[in-house]
This record gives sequence, structure tokens and C-alpha cells, in this order.
Amino acid sequence: MAKQVLKILLIFMQALFFVRCAQVVPLTGGKKDLTPPKPLGTIPTQKSLHFNSGLIVITFNEYVKVKDLNNQFTISPKLKTSPDVLSDGKTIRISLEKEELAPNTTYRLAFGKSIVDMNEGNALQNYEYVFSTGDFIDSLKIKGKVVEASSNKPVGNISIALYAQDSLPYTDSLPYLETPDYISKSNENGIFQFSNLPYKTFRAYAIDDKSKNLVYDGETEKIAFLNSDLNLLSDTSIKFQLFQEEASKSFVKRTLLPYPGLVQILLNKKQKVTVFPLHRPDSASIFEKRAGQEKDTVSIYYKNITDTLGLVLSFPKKSDTLKIALSKKPATKKKFKTYKFNTSVGLLSLNTPLVVTFL
Repeated sequence: MAKQVLKILLIFMQALFFVRCAQVVPLTGGKKDLTPPKPLGTIPTQKSLHFNSGLIVITFNEYVKVKDLNNQFTISPKLKTSPDVLSDGKTIRISLEKEELAPNTTYRLAFGKSIVDMNEGNALQNYEYVFSTGDFIDSLKIKGKVVEASSNKPVGNISIALYAQDSLPYTDSLPYLETPDYISKSNENGIFQFSNLPYKTFRAYAIDDKSKNLVYDGETEKIAFLNSDLNLLSDTSIKFQLFQEEASKSFVKRTLLPYPGLVQILLNKKQKVTVFPLHRPDSASIFEKRAGQEKDTVSIYYKNITDTLGLVLSFPKKSDTLKIALSKKPATKKKFKTYKFNTSVGLLSLNTPLVVTFL
């Protein structure tokens, strides 16, 4: 009998030991999907010749969606009407106006990082669909890099614009007035590439297109350009050095009245500007801080002038007249009506500092 009790006790202790050693491991659900969508086929087929369709369908191995098309998707050469790009289950459908397609021309639809899978958002990098309305596919390439002119550091997300010589009035105002025929973008390392280009002569620019309108908006954006036309006869490498143009015009951006007695005039760039009173009797009543120095903010102190301060700003090539409405309220100091102490019935707790709050 004693042996049976000992045997049962031993079995119980072993079971207790295994229970204490067991670990509960949560289910992980498997490895995270890091694979981007894979194209399975297109209608019409990739690199079709004599293309004459208003609809392109691209099929993938999983459900997909498109995002950030305004920044990622481009068609080169450009069309008057931008194509509509929509996701539909495992397909992407591109609708375009086939009547706008030029004859004997190779078109390239570049999707950048806009195609992603539905669940994890893995992006298909730099997918392109190419077709030709003629007998062959153009095959010339341009590779290049964009760097800052001042530091030689690479610059990403810069629009590279090509203007074909035979398609537009060929003037130095092209990037101001016209959108490019072909466009690409630099990556985070400043690298960009064009493919499927024809044997043509181009003008090439790099534009920091902050306004995303595909034209150069002047001094608010950086720009770079080649010193000569790009006569494309073979695959070519080019380099752009991005710089900020000096503002060609001088003007007043706005005026500020921080407090009575001070006027600040904000200029569009640092420069030397001379300030005169509009009315000569006011000469003794105004004082310019840092007069004669180069600056982008002109600070004028005034006294005994009410209603309007009249000034003349003399720039190197012109003069501007300013009439600034002054505040009619005199400068006043803030008065505190009430205050309170952090005391309770006039007493403070031990080691508690006195705090006075003004209301």
C-alpha cells in the first residue's frame, strides 16, 4: 500500500514539474509579406507596335492599389489630356485619349512607386509600360545626376525636364512657359534616367518643382540647365548643378507694426536700401536701425507721427513709396486687476514656497 501511495505521489510531482516548465507561445501569423506585386501580363502587350487603343489593363498576382499618382506617375511624351489610372482588384486600368497620340512615337508610362499591394503597402519600384504608334520602339537612354551647386551633394525629388526642339517655340523662356515633353525624377541619391527616347535634339533642365505644376516659377524654386542643346545620337550621361537664382526684382513683401513707435518693412531679398521720409518735416521724427547695411528687414523707429507714416524706399534701380497706417492706440502697460497667493487661511505648509499669481 505504501508503495502505491509513493508511486502516485511521484507521478503527481512529475506532472507538476512539466506544467511549470511549459510555456505559452502566441501565434505569430507567419512572416510579414515584404514582396511587392508582380505583373503577370498586359493588354495590349508590353512594347506593342502600331498601338491604337484607349485602354491599357495591367494584371498582377495579388490585389493592388495606386497612390500618390500626382507625384509618381508620368507619361512621356506628354499628352494634352492626362490618362486616368484606376485600380480594380488585381488589375490597373489606364484610360487615355487615343486621338491625342502622335504617329510614329514611342510612349513611356512610368509609375514610380505608385503601385502597392492592398494589405502591406509594398511598392512595385519603377514599373514602366511602353508602346509605340509606329514600326519600332525608340531605345536611346539618358542617365544622370543632380547635385547642389554649392555643396555637390545629391538632391532627390527633382524634376528633370526635356523639351524637344521640334515641338515648341525654342526660347530661353521654355521652363517658365511650357510643360516638358519628357520628364523624370531624381531619387534620394540624385540619380535619374530616361529611356525609350528618339533621335532628337533637346533642351534639358532640372527644376525643384515645389508647386508641382511642371514649370519653373522663378526665384522661389531652384533650377539647373545644360549650357548647350542635347543632340541625342546615342546613350548619354549628364549632370546638373542645382542653384537658386538671385531675385531679379526688388520689392516690399509686407509691413509689420510690432508696437507703437516701430515699423518693420520686409523685403524679398537682402539688399541695401535707402529710406527717406515722404514729408520733409518728418525727417527729425524717424530713425532707421542699421542704416546703409545690407538687410532683408528695414526697421524704422518714429515719434510724434500719427495716423500715417509716409516713406520712400530707394532701391538700386527704382524707388517705392509707402504709406503705412499707424495704430491710434497709445502704448499701454498691462495692469493686473487681481492676484492670489498659494496660501490656505493665510498660512503655508512647511517647506512650501510662496507663489503669487496675477490675474
